[in-house]
Amino acid sequence: MISMGRQKTAAKAYLESLLAKWQDTSSSCPKPAYSAVCYTPKGLAYYSDWGTLRNTANMMFIAALMGKYSDGNRQKHICWTRMQMRYITGNLPNTGKSYLIGYGPNQPQRPHHRQSACNAAYSEPCTSNDGGTCCAGEQGVGAGGCCTSANFFNSHAALIKVTGALVGGPDQGDSYPDLRPDYQRSEVALDYNAGFTGAAAALTQYAAAGQLAACGAGPVTPQPPPAPAASPSPAPRPSPSPVPSTPTPTPSPRPASPSPSPVRVRPSPSPSPPAVSPPQPPAVPPPQPPAVPPPQPPAGTCTKTVLAWQQCGGFSDGCASCGDAAWAGFCCASGLKCVRDNPWYWMCSQDTSAPQPPAPASPPPPGGSCSKPLPLYSACGGKSGCPPDVTAAGRCLDAQWAVSLVSCCCLGTPSGRGLVGVWHRQMPALERCETLLPPHGADLVP
Repeated sequence: MISMGRQKTAAKAYLESLLAKWQDTSSSCPKPAYSAVCYTPKGLAYYSDWGTLRNTANMMFIAALMGKYSDGNRQKHICWTRMQMRYITGNLPNTGKSYLIGYGPNQPQRPHHRQSACNAAYSEPCTSNDGGTCCAGEQGVGAGGCCTSANFFNSHAALIKVTGALVGGPDQGDSYPDLRPDYQRSEVALDYNAGFTGAAAALTQYAAAGQLAACGAGPVTPQPPPAPAASPSPAPRPSPSPVPSTPTPTPSPRPASPSPSPVRVRPSPSPSPPAVSPPQPPAVPPPQPPAVPPPQPPAGTCTKTVLAWQQCGGFSDGCASCGDAAWAGFCCASGLKCVRDNPWYWMCSQDTSAPQPPAPASPPPPGGSCSKPLPLYSACGGKSGCPPDVTAAGRCLDAQWAVSLVSCCCLGTPSGRGLVGVWHRQMPALERCETLLPPHGADLVP
């Protein structure tokens, strides 16, 4: 019991220290993504450039739990969770923008969700066409169009509402382009909604218990006044159907997309009275550092070697010179080629156009010759899924299978593309044939 008590105390202390970093409103954006939590001008706790609301929602769930179990900061954690929820759902006086489809004002119209861009009703027959299908009576893109790649990259609003889905969220300047191909900000996913759903359930319980009354309704960080003189009170909350106003330029304009970016509706923020707080950032932060350095090296020069399945081209946030092409200076590792997946993502994959050397056979496994050749990614050892002969021989162990009747070896892909097969121990219950490629995520610079 004493040990359990100590573990509980240590866990609570860790969560308190973690939440302290997320609730530090003096940390103002911009900051390098993934390095520290910072606060956007309108009050979002921002951490990552890819689906930042997912991370914020997860921390909201943790804060909501600590609102029940914390020793001294319960109300602080509850109110922080509520404030971030109000930002996400567009219920702060200075936002007027919801990132939850089907709820709140000015909702996302173009989630990165293929089926939602297609017609809900269709008639057979359907035929394969441009990475999708084209059914009877369908033509072109948009309403009445085919469910193809061209339709996915078109700028029309979703034809099927993905109600309840949480999109990735804005950038560090509170800008949300609402472009379907922008998977970093417009993507929807189950893990995006996981923490958010838990936080919403907790806030519902706290509201029923009357614990939200002390939280107030203002933004997390006071907005700086436009002049030294005292500023007026905050503007009232915008209607769920906001009145269009002059679009505010985004601090980090996205590169040109296949179709014009839609005009977003955003009410002009009204300043609120200054409060005693650390110095605040300017209303519009300076542009973010480009994701890919704009200066281009001389033709044929490699400044970075890109490994298999990593990005080597396409449009990118904050990079005006990046387009629907391979990035200059980014060279794929030997045997790989920069291949276009879509305008926003080119990646290094196997170069099947180049002649490949024959794949050398893997050495036979311990205990016998190779009597059962295996393709890549098939099981070749471990404690589960053992062939009957292996089980009968008592060799169903954390090792490569090798008995008198069944000896497995990895020979490479059936297509003969030249990838060398090697036995790979993944866990005690599974060994499988893998490829001899550089470790994923390694950063090689020639």
